[in-house]
Amino acid sequence: MIMLMIGFVAISCSKDDEEKVEEEEIDSSIIAKGTCGENIDWVLDRDSVLTISGTGKMTDYIDMADPWYPHKTDIKAIKIEQGVTSIGNCAFSDCSSMTSIEIPNTVASIGSGAFVGCSALTSITIPNSVTDIGVYAFSGCSGLTAIEIPQSVTNIENMAFAGCTGLTSVTIPKSVTKFGTRVFIECDKLAELIVEDGNRNYDSRNNCNAIIETASNTLMAGCMNTSIPNTVSTIEFGAFWGCDGMNAIKIPSSVSDIKSLAFFDCRSLKSISVAWETPLNVPDDIFNSVPKAKCTLYVPNGTSNAYQSAKVWNEFQNIEEYPVK
Repeated sequence: MIMLMIGFVAISCSKDDEEKVEEEEIDSSIIAKGTCGENIDWVLDRDSVLTISGTGKMTDYIDMADPWYPHKTDIKAIKIEQGVTSIGNCAFSDCSSMTSIEIPNTVASIGSGAFVGCSALTSITIPNSVTDIGVYAFSGCSGLTAIEIPQSVTNIENMAFAGCTGLTSVTIPKSVTKFGTRVFIECDKLAELIVEDGNRNYDSRNNCNAIIETASNTLMAGCMNTSIPNTVSTIEFGAFWGCDGMNAIKIPSSVSDIKSLAFFDCRSLKSISVAWETPLNVPDDIFNSVPKAKCTLYVPNGTSNAYQSAKVWNEFQNIEEYPVK
């Protein structure tokens, strides 16, 4: 329940009334307050600072509005105090005026959609207590220009940083054991993707600027400067989705499977080079929104007729052959 606290001018000055005046003077600095967890309270003050305090988990708000919803666009800063152990699903979604947040080292998880649409947020420090970053957690945080993922994080869910159009470089720590799909889709300025040495599950072999699942040789996420290694066998669903800064890509013959929407919305692509003697059978949508009239498809010598007859590949209006070494 949201409570509006409105102060008033006291007339009498008895001891009891003095205590009331003091209390209401304090309350006059508060716009609204309430609870957001079994043992967690929230207060929004007149400086537009939302403070979360208490112990335990915050409430998840996927199926209901968060209690500060009427004031959401007025919130400029969020302070979460020690003792809070999770940031609830969709807790601060669309707080579009929020520029700063303090997260204590008691928080272990950042929920799904927790900061989705917080477009004015320019920086955030994720403490070295967080293990899980949920689906869409920072999606649409277009003001973020950098993000440091701490060594405590083990799980990064699908689309966690989708649409973070200000990001240019991200390093995945060696602690990560689960990395979802489409984590960095529509991050069109992302130029560097690195997996820290020592990660047993993922790597960026040969300085490829991509995140590869080691055991399966699956390229999970790429960026505008990705060079696909010739050990990769699969390109994951949406791996290059929205890499609008990417001008050219070479796909080696080691790739035997390309998932749906792998290169969707790569609108700046001017050159795609493939190495298969026989056109690979691919989903109909992998090059959706790629300008096929302007993008040249380069194929091995003697194979242009095959590509001109193959579904999807024949959508490219310019198909040229190159000599195979």
